[in-house]
Amino acid sequence: VPGRRAAEEFARQTLQSLKGKERPTDDVVLKALRLWGFDKSTSRQNVLPKGHSWVHSDTLGIIEQRSDHNLVVSSPCHGHEHFVRLLCSWARKRSPDGALPFTTISLNKNYAGRMHRDSGNIGPSIGLAIGTFKGGRLRYWAGDSQKGKRSATVEAVRDEPSLFLNTRKGAVFDGNCAHEVEAFQGERYSLIFFTVKKYQKTSDEIKRKMVRMGADWPSSASLKRLREHVPTA
Repeated sequence: VPGRRAAEEFARQTLQSLKGKERPTDDVVLKALRLWGFDKSTSRQNVLPKGHSWVHSDTLGIIEQRSDHNLVVSSPCHGHEHFVRLLCSWARKRSPDGALPFTTISLNKNYAGRMHRDSGNIGPSIGLAIGTFKGGRLRYWAGDSQKGKRSATVEAVRDEPSLFLNTRKGAVFDGNCAHEVEAFQGERYSLIFFTVKKYQKTSDEIKRKMVRMGADWPSSASLKRLREHVPTA
């Protein structure tokens, strides 16, 4: 995909220039995201805004192969490990206590995900947004009475109480509860760091790859700590 090599090279040079515990700046990360060549994803049917047949979205990190259900590193990571590390290093500035337990990043460009619930992830997620946009907060149904159910019926809880979370600063939420992105104007990139349900079945080799790319490999204890930061209704 065009642009990915340039984003990787820029990330490599940036990481090399950081000193000690220095973290990448917003400007640097925004530049890397602008260089990155996003895939046109048709697979995220549950979040597609009305009237859209695809969105700019990539999955970085652990995915489950359809063929044999093995957990593997997604193809956009291959050859772009510095790009992933740059995003992780930046995200730690906004994650609780600088911890970043996750297996997978959903990386999105310029669309407001419609109301949905995540399936296939454990729940506690870290949402971040960056760009020159107005609006675009994450609306979150913390007390979702149908938490964990399929997205097909998610509109049934729209009139239940909800919160608006500021993903510019970084927000922890439970992806198994209903959520959506409010309308926005301008350029908006979002990163959702989450953990797949079967994370404990990942091979040691794959775990090491993720840690090299900047993840704290999740444990039940680290996910429990993250869950303590999830807002309640």
